[in-house]
Amino acid sequence: MSYELLGTALFAELEIPVEVLKNKSIEISGLRLDLKKGSKVALPLRLLMPLIKEGIIKLDEGRLYDFNTLNKIRWREERSEELQRLEKDFYLKSRLVLSLLENRLKEDVENYELLSKIKQIKVLLMDIVKRRGYKISRLAFASPEPSRDLMERMTREERMFYVKLCDLIKSWQESMSIFIERGEVIEH
Repeated sequence: MSYELLGTALFAELEIPVEVLKNKSIEISGLRLDLKKGSKVALPLRLLMPLIKEGIIKLDEGRLYDFNTLNKIRWREERSEELQRLEKDFYLKSRLVLSLLENRLKEDVENYELLSKIKQIKVLLMDIVKRRGYKISRLAFASPEPSRDLMERMTREERMFYVKLCDLIKSWQESMSIFIERGEVIEH
């Protein structure tokens, strides 16, 4: 996922699971929300960082992806020719998991087991990105008209990639068709 996307409306309203550490009232789009210590809620991404820095909330790791879950997702993608359904915010939640682990590593730089786990998760995620990217590319080339049914199986980032790829392939096929039909290669 591109970091530039995080500040856009596309990602600002994604809801992220958190655990409330301290009572606090906040306002979201004109609505007042009372956060109660010990409760588990989902909050828009745009609200997370200030509340985490204040010590009001922390990410709810139990509702994010762990190594075993990511490994199962990779396994399913590798074993199937069909694009598997993923949550629309899969990559963002995966990146949040990595951020948590990287922050822990900053506190314990000698923790080589944690460092190894971070590297393994990054490898898993890149395997998923590559396999899914291959499948999406193949689907786009087979039919360069974006399919809503296919897009339901994709993450937000993949949907953007798929639509742009379909546009590119369609444009290329149209230009090649024009060239083949009436293109002048050698002038007389």
